[in-house]
Amino acid sequence: MLARFKKHQNKNKNMKFKYLKIAVVLCASNFISQIALSEVMPLSPKQIETKIEQEIDGLFKRGVMAAAADLNDDMLMHPFAVVKNKDGSIGVFAATDSENNNKLSVTDQSTGIRRKLIELATAGEISASIQAMYATVKKDGEEARQGISFEIEHIKGVSIIRFLPVSEIKNEKGVKTGKLLFELESLSTSLKPKTIFAYSKMQ
Repeated sequence: MLARFKKHQNKNKNMKFKYLKIAVVLCASNFISQIALSEVMPLSPKQIETKIEQEIDGLFKRGVMAAAADLNDDMLMHPFAVVKNKDGSIGVFAATDSENNNKLSVTDQSTGIRRKLIELATAGEISASIQAMYATVKKDGEEARQGISFEIEHIKGVSIIRFLPVSEIKNEKGVKTGKLLFELESLSTSLKPKTIFAYSKMQ
């Protein structure tokens, strides 16, 4: 479905990704100490749950950063994905800006990215993923809200959707300022069926 991807990781030459520039800080010493500790003693169920939660929250923060970098004052954003690779590194990719891709709807682009994520998970190359797209959500009895939908999955079974409302900031006269507000206090989370890791080899 996706015509082209610009390369993000050098490891897999068959994958071509469009890299989204995000500042990523890795704390090597903490990472090494955690590995050493886990080798000494097995993690308890609570520790495993906490670790999964931390991984998901870390990916989600990167997803919000990528959305903020791409979303403009016209409320347009290309669908994209954030993944945790098997080696622990983080990857971010989206459909490239091409004539063929631009003819596709947001839903079609998201479908293409989802297929790529399923391929990566089935091959055992990723352990978690977040797929983001701009969406309009309407609940019964409420006004429609615009924002970003994040489909989040983890190899250990977590599969949720987070919806982050986004609004345009206006000045005291009600005129749009060209700035956007990410309404984190209105963030909602709901369960969803597992799709990306349904047939993963790493389970």
